[in-house]
Amino acid sequence: MKTSLTLLAICCLAASVIQLSSCGGPLDAEGMMKRSVKALGGIERATGWKTSVSTGLMTTNWPGWGDLRADCTYFIQKPDMMVLDQDYSVYDHPFFFRYTYNAGEAWVMINLGVRQNARYTTMLEKGLRTVDGIAYYLEHSDTLYIVTEVEPDTLLTDVAFTRVAAIEGADTVFFDLDNETWLPVRAIDRGDQGGWNHNFYDDYRPVNGYMVPFHETTYVNGAKNREMTWKTIEFDIDIDMAEFEKNRPKASE
Repeated sequence: MKTSLTLLAICCLAASVIQLSSCGGPLDAEGMMKRSVKALGGIERATGWKTSVSTGLMTTNWPGWGDLRADCTYFIQKPDMMVLDQDYSVYDHPFFFRYTYNAGEAWVMINLGVRQNARYTTMLEKGLRTVDGIAYYLEHSDTLYIVTEVEPDTLLTDVAFTRVAAIEGADTVFFDLDNETWLPVRAIDRGDQGGWNHNFYDDYRPVNGYMVPFHETTYVNGAKNREMTWKTIEFDIDIDMAEFEKNRPKASE
């Protein structure tokens, strides 16, 4: 009897560390991610939308320029069209960026010039492919596991969370899930220039039954790089297809 009670205590302690399912058993990484997606509104709402239009304010830190602000409008038409419109000129800075991806072709309008580069194409393709966030990685990852040893950091100290790793090919993303709400509070991924990006999410609000973070902050290698404060986020509304054709470079002769 004494041995049984000891084993029971050990099992209960382990379960409390890795979280409990509604039926009392321990959740594995997949179970945790499923619960997180359910907290967001469910897999159908998380992945089933076809269009989105978001407007907001972006603050970025540029070496030598300090913190710059831009009005942003982002258009997405699944599965293969995206526009990221970033206008700094509204705040008296001489910059304007409009990134466009349209069915395999990408271009960027920078001030008055149009540029094309493989790096832009790769960036926008990945953005579209993973636009559903944790729901995408739940459905497409090759490997999921719970990170049992998380080194403390100074970027997230006021939320108790559990970290889950999602591996898709050569791509690894770590999701920190709030232990109370199950909502993602941070995603950590590899940056384009090496190192790690820490993407924080808060101010969740329901939009068409889907919980969406209206505030996002990104740190690159420990330094604050970008902050997004969304004013509006809408799903499944009509988008003028001309938005995805603006500034298209002329075909080579």
